[in-house]
Amino acid sequence: MYKRVQKYRSAVAMTRGDTYKVDLPAAGFLSWLALEITVQQGAGAPFYTSVLSKWRPVDYLDNVIVRANGRADIVNVPGRISNYLAFCDQKATAYDVLREYSAAYNVSRQFVNFGRYAWDPLFGLDLSEFDNIELNLTNSWADTYWQGSPTVTVTLGFLEGAGAPARAKFFRKEIWRSYTTASDGREYLELPVGLPIRRVGFQADPLIVSSDGRSTCPITGTLQDIKMTMRSGAVTPYDEKLGDLMHRQYYIEGLHPFTWGANAHDADHGYESGIGDVRISAGISGSRDGSAASTVPTIKGDENMPAQNNETYDIEHPTQFLFGGAAYEHCVHYEFGDRFPDLPLLDPSKNGDGIVTLELHTASGSDYASGTVRVFLERLAAASDVG
Repeated sequence: MYKRVQKYRSAVAMTRGDTYKVDLPAAGFLSWLALEITVQQGAGAPFYTSVLSKWRPVDYLDNVIVRANGRADIVNVPGRISNYLAFCDQKATAYDVLREYSAAYNVSRQFVNFGRYAWDPLFGLDLSEFDNIELNLTNSWADTYWQGSPTVTVTLGFLEGAGAPARAKFFRKEIWRSYTTASDGREYLELPVGLPIRRVGFQADPLIVSSDGRSTCPITGTLQDIKMTMRSGAVTPYDEKLGDLMHRQYYIEGLHPFTWGANAHDADHGYESGIGDVRISAGISGSRDGSAASTVPTIKGDENMPAQNNETYDIEHPTQFLFGGAAYEHCVHYEFGDRFPDLPLLDPSKNGDGIVTLELHTASGSDYASGTVRVFLERLAAASDVG
């Protein structure tokens, strides 16, 4: 068995505000696919005086979809959650190029595994088992903030030769539920049956203040408490704060996210960091015109919100930043397949773990209302499960 990497599409044009579609090969054992998307910001640094915290290309990559036979989705998640799932597998954040100034080119990179990790010898996508596999990428890069024609490069990773898997199972990734938060609100959800679950994930996006783009609260208020019961309520494996889960993942699973870029948002205007709970922030001026900066770049201190902000700015000397902390892309998750197949996955069925329920609680207060919580799943499936 050997590895083969194929650059399947190279710098192919995409249309802003539309869906790019391409059929994947008809055969081969596909372990992973990688995307490199280049998109140009509009003239005049359009995010500079805006009140939008979303300024990265991935913030507007609405869906990454791998669709089988024209109707069944093997992968269907937003770009940010795709980033997070790859981070869980590979322990590396997206290797993006983020520049905020007039007509700057930005690069967003995505990595999608079909097994437990890249080059998994047991699980992946046997393309020959499907009539058709299509990659769909939907974006909302509006004319107000972006220009030109974005491009995408698609790279595929195959396992081939004697011993390569055939008719193997793969991991299906999807948004399962999404809701708007209410002060002291509770959501009661019952996990779906039929497919064993590797991961149950949560993305908590606080409401962004319309006047300045800042977060109204930390993610630990948007989703404060998580309770999971199984075996029809007889067992409670988790009943804890989101912050507890976030800190445990940092220590036990080694999920230590870092993000970087060059930002020139107006002073006191929030901009997305990509980190749900920021504990490290550093910045220094980067010269675009060869001159020394006269304004000292100052990032607001002790600010753990996902939308960070600068106390000072200089459009000719964007702040080159480094952020670190926990909860990459505002996400946390429960892992049931960390050593699968040696340990079992979660099986919400009569013969497995019985009915599995979630109780999700938002903190009390107006700042915690009108945020968004998304529940996403990664489940073990076979070709016969997707139709």
